Amino acid sequence: MQTGTGQYLKGSAMGDFLNDLRYTFRSMKLNPGFVAVAVFSLAIGIGVNTGIFSIYKTIFRPDQGVEDGHELVVLAGSDIDDFQGTYPEYLDYRAQTTDIFEDILAYIPMIALMDLGMTSDMVFFEEVTGNYFDMLGVEPVLGRGFIEAEDDILGAMPTMVLSNVTWQNKFDADPDIIGQTVMMNSHAFTVIGVAPADFPGMFPFTVACWTPINTHDLLERSDNRLNQRENGGGSSCYIKGRLKDGVTISHAREVLRTVRSRLAQEYPEVYEGNMIGEIILPAKDIVILPEFDRPVKLLSWFLMGLVGLVLVIACTNLASILLARASARQKEIGIRLALGAGRGRLIRQLLTESVTLALMGGLVGVWIAHGLIKLLLAVRPPLPLDVNLDFGISGEALLFTLVLSVITGVVFGLIPARQATNPEIVHSLKGTATTFQGRRRFGLKNSLIVAQVAVSAVLLLCAGLLMRSLGNATAVDPGFDLQRGVLFDFMFEFTEYEETRAMTFVHDVKERIASIPGVEAVGMADYIPMNLSSRGNNVIPIDSDYEVGENGVHSATSDAAPGYFAAMGIPILRGRVFNDADVQGMPNVAMVNETFARKFWPDEDPIGKQFRRTYGGEQLFTIVGVVADGKYRALGEEQRAFFYGALFQRSISGNTVSFIVRTSAPENELIPIIQNEVRSIDPDMPLFDLKTVTAYKGVMLFIPRLVGSIASALGLVALILGSIGLYGIIAFEVSRRTREVGVRMALGAQRRDVLTMVLWNGLKLVLVGLLIGVPVAALAAQGLKALLFGIDPLDPITFAGVPLILVGVTIAATITPARRAARVNPIEALHHE
Repeated sequence: MQTGTGQYLKGSAMGDFLNDLRYTFRSMKLNPGFVAVAVFSLAIGIGVNTGIFSIYKTIFRPDQGVEDGHELVVLAGSDIDDFQGTYPEYLDYRAQTTDIFEDILAYIPMIALMDLGMTSDMVFFEEVTGNYFDMLGVEPVLGRGFIEAEDDILGAMPTMVLSNVTWQNKFDADPDIIGQTVMMNSHAFTVIGVAPADFPGMFPFTVACWTPINTHDLLERSDNRLNQRENGGGSSCYIKGRLKDGVTISHAREVLRTVRSRLAQEYPEVYEGNMIGEIILPAKDIVILPEFDRPVKLLSWFLMGLVGLVLVIACTNLASILLARASARQKEIGIRLALGAGRGRLIRQLLTESVTLALMGGLVGVWIAHGLIKLLLAVRPPLPLDVNLDFGISGEALLFTLVLSVITGVVFGLIPARQATNPEIVHSLKGTATTFQGRRRFGLKNSLIVAQVAVSAVLLLCAGLLMRSLGNATAVDPGFDLQRGVLFDFMFEFTEYEETRAMTFVHDVKERIASIPGVEAVGMADYIPMNLSSRGNNVIPIDSDYEVGENGVHSATSDAAPGYFAAMGIPILRGRVFNDADVQGMPNVAMVNETFARKFWPDEDPIGKQFRRTYGGEQLFTIVGVVADGKYRALGEEQRAFFYGALFQRSISGNTVSFIVRTSAPENELIPIIQNEVRSIDPDMPLFDLKTVTAYKGVMLFIPRLVGSIASALGLVALILGSIGLYGIIAFEVSRRTREVGVRMALGAQRRDVLTMVLWNGLKLVLVGLLIGVPVAALAAQGLKALLFGIDPLDPITFAGVPLILVGVTIAATITPARRAARVNPIEALHHE
């Protein structure tokens, strides 16, 4: 008996659901306009959320393709931005921490020239320890990974594991690739394996291959640099470990602190400064480095917040549409209630409709998300290397969309369903439920309008600030005045140039380019501001009252040659610039910016003052000049201390030298001339990252332009959705109050009075929404300071303009229904009374 009853109830519930579903589709067929507006509004909200979620999850998955990636940790120094140690340190840590780590690996990000037969490409790759693939649990799809006893020892034959994307795109997925030879920096490497497609490596750049770390000196043409212990003198590497079961990060820190103390005692001349291993962080929290991750995460969370607001607007649209739809069916619902239908049964039917609409919106939203991702992929970052932007809508993103659709349908369908199934049955049956009844209550529909306006105000104000900021970004003073010119790099680590030949080459290139008509100045440096690379060092000032501690104070740095400051247009405030006497063997000299001088010698003349740097072997520098402050990593950064060393006081062979050519001639015409001049000196020397000053400034403005464009697009979407919602609700309310309008006009109201009444009913709701939204936007704007250039977060123009726009949209959305109401014939309106 119980079994039969259970089967009957189960069958009855399924039958009710199928009936509700059939009724839902019949109803949608009769109201295609209602369905189109509801699905479109929701699809926009769900689509942009799914797209941004997919991109975010792709970028911030450093453990992608790694087995048990949550167990990995990264080792840093005392400075959270210092994540690089040396290979000897790695060996010490691995040997002395077997009680806390299952294993430890090290890797070095590198750039090299890969010879592909007819062409050569500059590629990004990783030099890794022999346990790299085994520790990460990555199994190659072809061949094998590295073996410590074979590939990771000095003198072993150079081998490589190709990334799947390189194997597919550059070798046409050749199944016989194992055993073939690939040239890297003119050295032959034997392919021993191909990595799986779901393993992109440790960085979000497109990794071409992996090579054993023992090939570092070979590829860099350096003499035992890998095994130098000094951080800065040796080759820096990143270190990750896999904790043993039950070992906490705090316990690992204690063990590493003991190892660090032991190393400091054994090598006191090396470890006066920073040493990696003081900070341990979960690998999932780090993508590249905190200094790069922070702005990217800030931008990502900000964009997710904006698209979340778009979803809220879309959901309020859906709730308003469902409420209006349910109100229009009050007579039907009243009849069904009068005939004995249960309220719960009716709510289930209405929820079936709302969830079906939400799922349809989610389905269309996936298509919109796919288009959004393709659009963003077309906007390639202006980088000399390919970025791993192989975004797609993963199963995780599809699950996100499904859950989001169902939650949206239930939450924003339940309230209208509950309200619609509790009408005054007598009024519903008479069809008079919405006639004039004195002072009207605020009601759910009005609350939805207020919420929609408030959310729209927040989104539009944030978007307006970013759009205004974008206009100001071009006016930010970067600290240099370079209007027209060309920039390019020579990477001597890719060549067989020894020091004398490298010096002769760069001087010949400078002389040839300087003789080109229109060229005003030619400079050289190892680092150009805001060119997506950076360098730093710890410094200890001498004869300064500044408390620096034993590790010194971190300062950004670059090495520059004579002519650099003239080429860049950097103002010289005091002292002299570098000259031809500042070469190897002479006392080290430096030029510092205003912040550096003011920080260490606030009330003194810094010329002649000295400081020591603590990395790469202690060196003493004497200050010979002071230059104006500038921007070194990003336009929106806080002012930082910066010093320049003399480029030719260190070796340039095995390193990169960047040229800056200042010209009064058209910069595009200069590029082929420079290429010919370099080719005439050495036809085999490649020019890297050759670009005009205009393109260089495009790199500086890429993030502000991207943020401004996305914010303005989302603001436009919010405005469209808000306009649709306002127009739909107000038009519906006017049509439902036709009898009320007829009564008013029969009692003497003029058309102007009706028009004013309808307009005011819409405007007062918008004003209430603005009273809520504007203060919330003012609070949100404080979190945008890092993304704003030359504009106050409470910019009066933005905070005055956006409310006026919303008021204008409200008037535009209200005027048509208001005019329609004002043209109502009182006799026809009262005919059904």
